[in-house]
Amino acid sequence: MTLMETIASCFVLCLVMLAVFNLFPSSMYALKRGECQIVAEQEAQTWVEIYRAEPFDTLPVGGPTNLATRTVNAVVYRPELTIFDVPGTRADLVKGVRVRVSWTFQSVTRAVQREVWVSKLKP
Repeated sequence: MTLMETIASCFVLCLVMLAVFNLFPSSMYALKRGECQIVAEQEAQTWVEIYRAEPFDTLPVGGPTNLATRTVNAVVYRPELTIFDVPGTRADLVKGVRVRVSWTFQSVTRAVQREVWVSKLKP
């Protein structure tokens, strides 16, 4: 093997190692971002289910109302509740419950939203 072949093979090896080492930070970022998304989805679904289980007459139309924040792995999740009249339906029989959970990760604010319509059974 000549000196030129050795230098070329070292250069190729360095390029491959550089590419592999650049994958780690981006994959860790994607992993953390995915984790934040999952936690926010669970938080939103939890609040939707809580208000879905409430009696229909105790759901006051209005909002957004800030709910209790939750911190997981140094990320603060901020849920907001909005209860609204559903257009095209009778307000005394159907209400909408919308929960929006926002969080900030690496200076980027993201949010997820869940919505459910709650109906009152006719007596």
